[in-house]
Amino acid sequence: MNYLNEGLPSYIEVDTQHQGVVMQSMGNTLDEVYGRYSDAKAGAYARCEEICDEMDGRNLCITSANCHMFSVQFEFSNPMNGRPMVCHITPKQTYAMYTDMRHISEAHMVWRHYAHDMVYISVIGWDDRDYCGCGVRWMAGTAYVYVEDEAYRVDNPFTKDGKLRLRPMLSKAGA
Repeated sequence: MNYLNEGLPSYIEVDTQHQGVVMQSMGNTLDEVYGRYSDAKAGAYARCEEICDEMDGRNLCITSANCHMFSVQFEFSNPMNGRPMVCHITPKQTYAMYTDMRHISEAHMVWRHYAHDMVYISVIGWDDRDYCGCGVRWMAGTAYVYVEDEAYRVDNPFTKDGKLRLRPMLSKAGA
């Protein structure tokens, strides 16, 4: 995963290259999921509630559980840019993902297709290309990938030797 810290507390890693998914809830409290539980689980859940409150989150719920551990999620708006996110807290990691990037996977595929095409074509500069309603456009030296109603800026399109990178970082255009 590619992680950045998008203005969030340092203990929350932000994955900007994948669509955030709000998973199905097993329950909203430890009582709903376990009935009886240890003080350690109660303390861990209290910490999750604190993180949710700190991020002005909503819909805190348990998404997976077994007799040893559990994972939770909550939704919130990024305080830096207002974009919707989901935070997942597991026993090993706390990470957040944007939920408004429905087509990020397709955008990565369109870019890889474009980069492969450009290897075999002699061009002066980089051409705009369309692929079945998706495409790559260059504006003022910056590449954008368009998929349906979303646009993603290609943040690092070139390798150090000037070739097109196959797996660049994409970011939501206008965000």
